[in-house]
Amino acid sequence: MEKSKQIVWNRLGELRRAYRNYQNNPYVPETAHQLRVQTRKLRALLNFVKKELGEETYANLNGLLRETAQKYEPVRELDVLLEVCGEIALEQPEQSLHYRELFRYLDKERRKEMRRTFNVQNVRLIESTFDTLQQYLEHWQPEEGWEKKLGNRLEKRMKKLQKRMDQLDLEDYQSVHKTRIQAKKARYVADDFGELLTKKAKKIRKEAEAIQDQLGRYTDLHVNIGLLEGYADQVEVENVKELLHLMIEQQKERKQNFEV
Repeated sequence: MEKSKQIVWNRLGELRRAYRNYQNNPYVPETAHQLRVQTRKLRALLNFVKKELGEETYANLNGLLRETAQKYEPVRELDVLLEVCGEIALEQPEQSLHYRELFRYLDKERRKEMRRTFNVQNVRLIESTFDTLQQYLEHWQPEEGWEKKLGNRLEKRMKKLQKRMDQLDLEDYQSVHKTRIQAKKARYVADDFGELLTKKAKKIRKEAEAIQDQLGRYTDLHVNIGLLEGYADQVEVENVKELLHLMIEQQKERKQNFEV
Protein backbone atom coordinates (compact mmCIF):
# COMPACT_ATOMS: atom_id res chain seq x y z
CA MET A 1 0.00 0.00 0.00
CA GLU A 2 1.36 3.44 -0.95
CA LYS A 3 2.46 5.52 2.02
CA SER A 4 -0.13 8.26 1.44
CA LYS A 5 -2.95 5.75 1.11
CA GLN A 6 -1.76 4.05 4.31
CA ILE A 7 -1.86 7.41 6.11
CA VAL A 8 -5.51 7.92 5.12
CA TRP A 9 -6.30 4.34 6.18
CA ASN A 10 -4.65 4.86 9.57
CA ARG A 11 -6.60 8.07 10.11
CA LEU A 12 -9.85 6.15 9.60
CA GLY A 13 -8.64 3.74 12.29
CA GLU A 14 -8.04 6.67 14.66
CA LEU A 15 -11.56 7.91 14.00
CA ARG A 16 -13.05 4.51 14.76
CA ARG A 17 -11.04 4.42 18.00
CA ALA A 18 -12.25 7.89 18.97
CA TYR A 19 -15.86 6.87 18.39
CA ARG A 20 -15.41 3.76 20.52
CA ASN A 21 -13.97 5.89 23.32
CA TYR A 22 -16.96 8.23 23.05
CA GLN A 23 -19.34 5.28 23.22
CA ASN A 24 -17.54 3.96 26.30
CA ASN A 25 -17.59 7.27 28.16
CA PRO A 26 -19.51 10.14 26.52
CA TYR A 27 -19.60 12.04 29.81
CA VAL A 28 -15.97 13.15 29.50
CA PRO A 29 -15.58 16.25 27.29
CA GLU A 30 -12.28 14.97 25.86
CA THR A 31 -13.94 11.99 24.15
CA ALA A 32 -16.37 14.24 22.29
CA HIS A 33 -13.50 16.58 21.45
CA GLN A 34 -11.32 13.82 20.02
CA LEU A 35 -14.23 12.47 18.00
CA ARG A 36 -14.65 15.87 16.34
CA VAL A 37 -10.90 16.32 15.81
CA GLN A 38 -10.44 12.90 14.22
CA THR A 39 -13.41 13.48 11.92
CA ARG A 40 -11.96 16.78 10.77
CA LYS A 41 -8.53 15.28 10.25
CA LEU A 42 -9.89 12.54 8.03
CA ARG A 43 -11.98 15.03 6.06
CA ALA A 44 -8.88 17.19 5.59
CA LEU A 45 -6.88 14.26 4.20
CA LEU A 46 -9.68 13.25 1.85
CA ASN A 47 -9.96 16.84 0.67
CA PHE A 48 -6.22 16.92 -0.01
CA VAL A 49 -6.37 13.87 -2.30
CA LYS A 50 -9.81 14.48 -3.81
CA LYS A 51 -8.35 14.69 -7.33
CA GLU A 52 -7.05 11.16 -6.91
CA LEU A 53 -10.30 9.99 -5.29
CA GLY A 54 -12.44 11.61 -7.96
CA GLU A 55 -14.80 14.51 -7.36
CA GLU A 56 -17.92 12.36 -7.10
CA THR A 57 -16.38 9.87 -4.70
CA TYR A 58 -14.90 12.62 -2.57
CA ALA A 59 -18.24 14.46 -2.41
CA ASN A 60 -19.97 11.26 -1.30
CA LEU A 61 -17.43 10.31 1.39
CA ASN A 62 -17.08 13.87 2.69
CA GLY A 63 -20.85 14.26 2.77
CA LEU A 64 -21.21 11.12 4.89
CA LEU A 65 -18.57 12.35 7.34
CA ARG A 66 -20.14 15.80 7.52
CA GLU A 67 -23.57 14.31 8.23
CA THR A 68 -22.30 12.04 10.98
CA ALA A 69 -20.30 14.89 12.55
CA GLN A 70 -23.45 16.96 12.79
CA LYS A 71 -24.98 14.32 15.05
CA TYR A 72 -22.51 14.85 17.88
CA GLU A 73 -21.44 18.44 17.18
CA PRO A 74 -23.95 19.91 19.70
CA VAL A 75 -22.37 17.88 22.51
CA ARG A 76 -18.95 19.36 21.82
CA GLU A 77 -20.37 22.88 21.46
CA LEU A 78 -21.99 22.58 24.88
CA ASP A 79 -18.72 21.33 26.35
CA VAL A 80 -16.97 24.44 25.02
CA LEU A 81 -19.76 26.66 26.31
CA LEU A 82 -19.62 25.05 29.76
CA GLU A 83 -15.88 25.65 29.85
CA VAL A 84 -16.32 29.32 28.92
CA CYS A 85 -19.05 29.81 31.51
CA GLY A 86 -16.86 28.08 34.07
CA GLU A 87 -14.02 30.50 33.37
CA ILE A 88 -16.37 33.47 33.76
CA ALA A 89 -17.67 32.10 37.06
CA LEU A 90 -14.12 31.81 38.39
CA GLU A 91 -13.07 35.23 37.13
CA GLN A 92 -16.21 37.01 38.33
CA PRO A 93 -17.68 35.02 41.22
CA GLU A 94 -19.48 38.07 42.60
CA GLN A 95 -21.30 38.77 39.36
CA SER A 96 -24.23 36.47 40.16
CA LEU A 97 -25.69 34.24 42.83
CA HIS A 98 -27.11 31.91 40.19
CA TYR A 99 -24.14 30.20 38.57
CA ARG A 100 -25.15 26.85 40.03
CA GLU A 101 -28.57 27.10 38.40
CA LEU A 102 -26.95 27.96 35.08
CA PHE A 103 -24.58 24.98 35.18
CA ARG A 104 -27.42 22.67 36.21
CA TYR A 105 -29.41 23.87 33.22
CA LEU A 106 -26.54 23.55 30.72
CA ASP A 107 -25.58 20.14 32.08
CA LYS A 108 -29.16 18.98 31.53
CA GLU A 109 -29.03 20.25 27.95
CA ARG A 110 -25.71 18.48 27.41
CA ARG A 111 -27.09 15.17 28.64
CA LYS A 112 -30.10 15.56 26.34
CA GLU A 113 -27.85 16.08 23.31
CA MET A 114 -25.63 13.20 24.41
CA ARG A 115 -28.58 10.80 24.61
CA ARG A 116 -29.66 11.87 21.14
CA THR A 117 -26.33 10.71 19.68
CA PHE A 118 -27.12 7.20 20.88
CA ASN A 119 -30.54 6.76 19.31
CA VAL A 120 -30.70 3.82 16.91
CA GLN A 121 -30.89 5.90 13.74
CA ASN A 122 -27.81 7.99 14.56
CA VAL A 123 -25.71 5.01 15.64
CA ARG A 124 -26.57 3.18 12.43
CA LEU A 125 -25.67 6.22 10.34
CA ILE A 126 -22.29 6.66 12.00
CA GLU A 127 -21.34 2.99 11.86
CA SER A 128 -22.48 2.61 8.24
CA THR A 129 -20.38 5.68 7.36
CA PHE A 130 -17.29 4.02 8.82
CA ASP A 131 -18.04 0.79 6.93
CA THR A 132 -18.52 2.65 3.64
CA LEU A 133 -15.20 4.47 4.09
CA GLN A 134 -13.38 1.26 4.93
CA GLN A 135 -14.82 -0.61 1.96
CA TYR A 136 -13.87 2.15 -0.42
CA LEU A 137 -10.32 2.59 0.91
CA GLU A 138 -9.75 -1.17 0.76
CA HIS A 139 -10.48 -1.14 -2.97
CA TRP A 140 -9.06 2.28 -3.83
CA GLN A 141 -6.38 1.95 -6.48
CA PRO A 142 -4.82 5.34 -7.33
CA GLU A 143 -2.87 5.65 -10.57
CA GLU A 144 0.78 4.65 -10.39
CA GLY A 145 3.03 7.52 -9.36
CA TRP A 146 0.14 9.50 -7.87
CA GLU A 147 2.11 10.57 -4.79
CA LYS A 148 4.53 12.58 -6.91
CA LYS A 149 1.65 14.85 -7.88
CA LEU A 150 1.13 15.83 -4.24
CA GLY A 151 4.54 17.44 -3.82
CA ASN A 152 3.66 21.10 -4.37
CA ARG A 153 0.01 20.94 -3.36
CA LEU A 154 0.53 21.68 0.33
CA GLU A 155 2.86 24.62 -0.37
CA LYS A 156 0.34 26.10 -2.80
CA ARG A 157 -2.41 25.77 -0.22
CA MET A 158 -0.29 27.54 2.36
CA LYS A 159 0.34 30.43 -0.01
CA LYS A 160 -3.41 30.77 -0.57
CA LEU A 161 -3.96 30.71 3.19
CA GLN A 162 -1.40 33.45 3.76
CA LYS A 163 -3.08 35.55 1.07
CA ARG A 164 -6.44 35.10 2.80
CA MET A 165 -4.87 36.26 6.07
CA ASP A 166 -3.44 39.36 4.39
CA GLN A 167 -6.93 40.28 3.17
CA LEU A 168 -8.81 39.21 6.30
CA ASP A 169 -11.71 41.36 7.50
CA LEU A 170 -13.00 40.50 10.97
CA GLU A 171 -16.34 42.10 10.10
CA ASP A 172 -16.85 39.32 7.55
CA TYR A 173 -17.35 36.35 9.84
CA GLN A 174 -17.90 33.84 7.03
CA SER A 175 -14.51 34.78 5.58
CA VAL A 176 -12.86 34.40 9.00
CA HIS A 177 -14.53 31.01 9.45
CA LYS A 178 -13.43 29.77 6.02
CA THR A 179 -9.88 30.99 6.61
CA ARG A 180 -9.70 29.06 9.87
CA ILE A 181 -11.00 25.93 8.14
CA GLN A 182 -8.26 26.26 5.53
CA ALA A 183 -5.69 26.64 8.31
CA LYS A 184 -6.95 23.45 9.96
CA LYS A 185 -6.74 21.54 6.70
CA ALA A 186 -3.18 22.72 6.06
CA ARG A 187 -2.13 21.82 9.60
CA TYR A 188 -3.71 18.37 9.54
CA VAL A 189 -2.22 17.53 6.15
CA ALA A 190 1.21 18.74 7.29
CA ASP A 191 0.80 16.61 10.43
CA ASP A 192 0.01 13.39 8.60
CA PHE A 193 1.72 13.65 5.22
CA GLY A 194 4.47 15.94 6.44
CA GLU A 195 7.95 15.39 5.11
CA LEU A 196 6.63 12.75 2.73
CA LEU A 197 5.58 15.69 0.54
CA THR A 198 7.78 18.68 1.31
CA LYS A 199 10.73 19.69 3.49
CA LYS A 200 8.73 22.78 4.46
CA ALA A 201 6.10 20.70 6.24
CA LYS A 202 7.20 21.59 9.79
CA LYS A 203 7.17 25.31 9.01
CA ILE A 204 3.80 25.05 7.27
CA ARG A 205 2.35 23.15 10.22
CA LYS A 206 3.59 25.74 12.71
CA GLU A 207 2.25 28.68 10.69
CA ALA A 208 -1.09 27.01 10.03
CA GLU A 209 -1.52 26.10 13.70
CA ALA A 210 -0.81 29.70 14.74
CA ILE A 211 -3.50 30.96 12.35
CA GLN A 212 -5.93 28.28 13.50
CA ASP A 213 -5.44 29.16 17.17
CA GLN A 214 -5.67 32.90 16.61
CA LEU A 215 -8.83 32.76 14.53
CA GLY A 216 -10.20 30.02 16.78
CA ARG A 217 -10.48 32.46 19.67
CA TYR A 218 -12.53 34.77 17.47
CA THR A 219 -14.80 32.09 16.02
CA ASP A 220 -15.35 30.63 19.50
CA LEU A 221 -16.58 34.02 20.65
CA HIS A 222 -18.97 34.20 17.70
CA VAL A 223 -20.31 30.67 18.22
CA ASN A 224 -20.63 31.06 21.99
CA ILE A 225 -22.59 34.29 21.60
CA GLY A 226 -25.04 32.47 19.34
CA LEU A 227 -25.39 29.58 21.78
CA LEU A 228 -25.85 31.87 24.77
CA GLU A 229 -28.49 33.86 22.91
CA GLY A 230 -30.32 30.68 21.97
CA TYR A 231 -30.41 29.42 25.54
CA ALA A 232 -31.35 32.86 26.86
CA ASP A 233 -34.40 32.81 24.59
CA GLN A 234 -35.58 29.39 25.71
CA VAL A 235 -34.69 29.21 29.42
CA GLU A 236 -37.66 29.84 31.72
CA VAL A 237 -35.80 30.58 34.97
CA GLU A 238 -35.52 34.37 35.09
CA ASN A 239 -32.34 34.45 37.17
CA VAL A 240 -30.57 32.18 34.71
CA LYS A 241 -31.85 34.25 31.79
CA GLU A 242 -30.41 37.42 33.32
CA LEU A 243 -27.04 35.75 33.91
CA LEU A 244 -26.96 34.52 30.31
CA HIS A 245 -27.60 38.06 29.05
CA LEU A 246 -24.72 39.34 31.18
CA MET A 247 -22.43 36.75 29.64
CA ILE A 248 -23.64 37.62 26.14
CA GLU A 249 -22.67 41.26 26.61
CA GLN A 250 -19.26 40.26 27.95
CA GLN A 251 -18.59 37.97 25.00
CA LYS A 252 -19.74 40.66 22.54
CA GLU A 253 -17.36 43.15 24.10
CA ARG A 254 -14.47 40.69 23.78
CA LYS A 255 -15.38 40.05 20.16
CA GLN A 256 -15.57 43.77 19.41
CA ASN A 257 -12.13 44.36 20.92
CA PHE A 258 -10.53 41.33 19.25
CA GLU A 259 -7.45 42.01 17.16
CA VAL A 260 -5.58 39.75 14.73
